Amino acid sequence: MDKSPEDTSQSLQRRGLPRFGMLVACSWILAAPSATWAETSAIDVTPQRVAMVPPGTVVGDRAPEQWSHLVLKSHPRVGAGDVKSISAKNVRLASLLSTVFLANVVETKTPVGPSFALGQVAVGCATKIDGQDIVISPETQPKLAADFGLIERAILKEFYRSQSQVQVVLRSPHIALVDTPVVVRHDGENRLMAIRYALVVDDSSGNLNTLLWLLDDGEPQTMTWLRPNSVEESILHVDKSEYIF
Repeated sequence: MDKSPEDTSQSLQRRGLPRFGMLVACSWILAAPSATWAETSAIDVTPQRVAMVPPGTVVGDRAPEQWSHLVLKSHPRVGAGDVKSISAKNVRLASLLSTVFLANVVETKTPVGPSFALGQVAVGCATKIDGQDIVISPETQPKLAADFGLIERAILKEFYRSQSQVQVVLRSPHIALVDTPVVVRHDGENRLMAIRYALVVDDSSGNLNTLLWLLDDGEPQTMTWLRPNSVEESILHVDKSEYIF
């Protein structure tokens, strides 16, 4: 099966968003939002598996019920590279599942007004069922009427296994750094790498800002500011030399 990675050199730029140098952006993350010295002691750098979005959750172009923010919904589509080398069926299978990334911003009442903090963040895989993107898992897809065959079930199992490797590598009351492993088209080849998301909550307004960048052996990469409620296509690059089945 072709890895069909997203061409990151294009995808991280085509969002058309403001971009910051690594040093400037990292300084902004560490300084915001109005963190006190005491709060820095609450920073946890123990890697933890990210939560999974409950199966059955319907994800449209806004955050679903029980969630305050849709960080990202990404739908893959074959559109670059050796596209003619694969069958129409495999083109369809490559678009079978979408990634969803959700977050909760929690409000607390204080004597001086509301204060906001970052609650749970979670990822999930969704598929089209009756025209809606619905989060599923290998165990729940039959109950949710996804009606997957043998190959579809194998793809879902591998997709779900990959999402189970998503980790929160830094956490504080207002910031989370989330590393997502993904096969990408980078420097002319398909590579298993990681995209790091930085979720930052403004404690006075509750606004959630998301930055992302590619991790490349410790080398600084360009950061991108992700739009709120980001719904997009991920263009997959087919590499014929890696096409096995």
